[in-house]
Amino acid sequence: MLGYAGRLVVRTNPFNLNIFLLYFIPLGLGPAFMTASIYLTLARLVIVYGPQYSRLKPQSYTIIFLSIDITSLIIQAVGGALSASADTEEMRQKGVDSLIAGLTFQAASLLGFLGMTAWFIIKVRKGNTEERNPQFASLRATRYFQGFTWAIAVAALTIFVRCVYRVVELSDGFSGAIANDEPLFLALEGPMIMVAMLAVTVYHPGLVFRDQWQDADWHFQKSDLPFWGTAARMRSVNVKAEKLCSDSEESIQENQANANEP
Repeated sequence: MLGYAGRLVVRTNPFNLNIFLLYFIPLGLGPAFMTASIYLTLARLVIVYGPQYSRLKPQSYTIIFLSIDITSLIIQAVGGALSASADTEEMRQKGVDSLIAGLTFQAASLLGFLGMTAWFIIKVRKGNTEERNPQFASLRATRYFQGFTWAIAVAALTIFVRCVYRVVELSDGFSGAIANDEPLFLALEGPMIMVAMLAVTVYHPGLVFRDQWQDADWHFQKSDLPFWGTAARMRSVNVKAEKLCSDSEESIQENQANANEP
C-alpha cells in the first residue's frame, strides 16, 4: 500500500527523488514475499504427489529458496536505504548497485525454482499414477487443484519476468533509457505482479487444500509421513522389495520342485 500510495503522490512531483524512492522501494520488495509463499506451496505439492517425483525433499524447497529470498530482500533493503539517504551521486549509485545485486539474486533463485518446478511437473506427468500418495487422491482429482498447480507456475514465471526487467531497468541507473521507457514499464512491471496476484488469489492455497493444508505440511521428523524422503531412497526401497519378492518366488519354485521329486 505504501508503494502504490507513493506512486500516486509522485505524479504531483515526478522530479522529487525521495517521493520516487517512496514508491520504488516498497514495490520492489513486495514480490519477494509472494515468492516466499510460492516456495512454501511447492513443498506441499511434493507431499501431495510423492517425493519420488522431486529432485529435493519437500522441506528443502522452503529452506533453500526461502533463505535466498530473505538474503535478496535484505540486500535490496540495504540498497534502497542507501539510495534514499545518499548525499552524493556516488553513494546513490552504490545503493542502485545493491538493488541490482539483490534483484539479480532473486531472479537467479526464481530461475532455479522454475527449473525444479518444471522437473517436478514432467516427472509427475510421466510417472505411474499408482505410485502417487494415496492420502491425497481425492484432492488431486479436483479440477480446482489441477488449476492450482498451473497457477503457481504462472505466478512464479511472471514474477521472474518482472525481476529480470527490474535488473535491466536499473542497469543504467534511475536516469537510464530503460528506466524512463514508459511503455516497457507499463507492460513488464505492474501487469506481471497483477497476473501473479490474480493467479494466487483465484487459486488460493487455503481454498484449494481446505482442511488438508496441515496434512500436507512438512516437519523435520523422519517418521511423520511414510512418503517423505528422497527419490533415491524410494527407489532403494522398491529395489529391495522386488528382490525380496524374487527370492520368495525362487524359494517357492525350488520347494515345489523338491516336492515333485520321487
